Amino acid sequence: MGGKVAVRANMTRTPHPGKTKAQRPVLDEIGCGNNSPSASSATIKALLESGLIRPCGERLVGVGAFRVRIPEFEMTIPAHMQWCQHQAEQFDGEVGELP
Repeated sequence: MGGKVAVRANMTRTPHPGKTKAQRPVLDEIGCGNNSPSASSATIKALLESGLIRPCGERLVGVGAFRVRIPEFEMTIPAHMQWCQHQAEQFDGEVGELP
């Protein structure tokens, strides 16, 4: 007990049909809870315009006059539900201990 768990996945279909190679990992990052993914402004703009993500705030990083505002995003509820369903479908039920 308490060991690391390995989960086998079946990636037979893409979770984001019609999205570019740049957009898919950004959606995955946001779906997993990273609200500030590394992405180009064009990629973020395309995902915003498609209605898959929306702004949810910003955070300030840095010190004093060297502060930078970093926008944060979240998946819309319908997009997140589809993303979660796809992730659940990829799990084939096999869980085991990592070596």
